[in-house]
Amino acid sequence: LLLDKIRFLCKRSLFGFVDTAFETRKILGLHGVVNNAGVLGNTFFDDFLTIEDYKRTADVNLWGAIRIVQAFKPLVKGRIVTTTSICGRYALMGTGPYTVSKFALTGYCDTIRTELRLFGVSVHVLEPGFFTTHLTSRKNVEVGFLAALSCPEEVKLEYGKEFFYKMRKKTFWLLGLMSSRQINHVTEAYYHALTAVYPRARYHVGWDSILVFTPLSIFPTELQDLITRILLLVMKIPSPALVSQKVKSF
Repeated sequence: LLLDKIRFLCKRSLFGFVDTAFETRKILGLHGVVNNAGVLGNTFFDDFLTIEDYKRTADVNLWGAIRIVQAFKPLVKGRIVTTTSICGRYALMGTGPYTVSKFALTGYCDTIRTELRLFGVSVHVLEPGFFTTHLTSRKNVEVGFLAALSCPEEVKLEYGKEFFYKMRKKTFWLLGLMSSRQINHVTEAYYHALTAVYPRARYHVGWDSILVFTPLSIFPTELQDLITRILLLVMKIPSPALVSQKVKSF
């Protein structure tokens, strides 16, 4: 009930602001709107998650962005800029709710890009890789892992303690290895999308987005899966306990 009340107040505040904007800017309109709000949500394999995990993440990452666009669209005369993610282009295991919301948001942006072009409004998407932000902080990711442990006991037994903690450890290692501290690359992409004479429809931001995930996303699916299996072997990720028959309780 509290969450529903907060959502209602946020919507009322948003549309109240839009009404005021209509009154004060009804002649000039807005040059652009930027969508950059997002949450990671609970993470880990789908067996550990619930429908509510997916809904909560989508409520911010997808529905929140759509609400903003639909509220401000009548005012926009120039550009709509939205942050999706490399997870909206290439699915990473263990990030189900986040990846699903970003794929859907990418689809939404692709749809309205063709529709709004008829009115002279352009739509631009930023696809950043991993950056050192609150989203990828150890504390934030740890919350998602701990939430996953509320899954049924039989799920824990199927995967086993070794699998869970090894995946957790490797996740933190990968985030530390791949996350860039050069946040300015993202803000510069926003600025270019809003102000450039010839902005790009898509911005691949970060070395991992440019060199790793974007190329991977255009590979045949079978090759993508093969690369994933090779990486799991290289990283020495154990098989789930049900597969290896080494069941250890949490």
